[in-house]
Amino acid sequence: MLKKRAPLAIPLSLLTAATGLAGCSSDKHESGPSGKPASSSPTAADQAMVAWVSKVCAADSHVQQMAGTEVPTTSNPPRAQVRAFIKNIGQQLRLGVTTFEGIGHAPVAGGDEVVAAYIRGLKDRIPDIKRAESFARGSGSMMAAGANLPLLYVSTALHSLAPKGPDLLSLVDRNAALAQAYRTAPPCQRSLPLKAHSPTPTPSR
Repeated sequence: MLKKRAPLAIPLSLLTAATGLAGCSSDKHESGPSGKPASSSPTAADQAMVAWVSKVCAADSHVQQMAGTEVPTTSNPPRAQVRAFIKNIGQQLRLGVTTFEGIGHAPVAGGDEVVAAYIRGLKDRIPDIKRAESFARGSGSMMAAGANLPLLYVSTALHSLAPKGPDLLSLVDRNAALAQAYRTAPPCQRSLPLKAHSPTPTPSR
């Protein structure tokens, strides 16, 4: 963990929760995207949907924690601390990929495309982290025009995290059974899932 160094410090504490990407607990409950209250008794036929969407929402929640990390790009901590920070970020991105890859086949049409969109979104940010890591390994100054360039690469990469393709909300809106499962799944009540940056195509059925 990067330690404080005046005047700014890199808040690695915001990333510690990301190490539990496979978790799916929730301590807050809100209404689903339609505003309807959650149901407590899904039918047996919907249990697979509840289990699947729970995994997606849990994984999404931790990606959002990474995406929301504030990296102080004007700070200039020791190079070794910057490199350790960047290495941690790279590990969390790869863990995110592994978590989504382990979710398994979706029991709803279009679900596999949503998971694949998350995986693409995460993988697309890894080259940015590698670029930052390479820069931090150099011997020249990390600062340019008042910005720490390796940390700037990291900040840009994290704030760009999103599914690259169809997203979960668009799929929920098109499928009434999945919408019910979404309202039932506790991990889905913490916050709205990330939206894709690109237009969401309609999956083939």
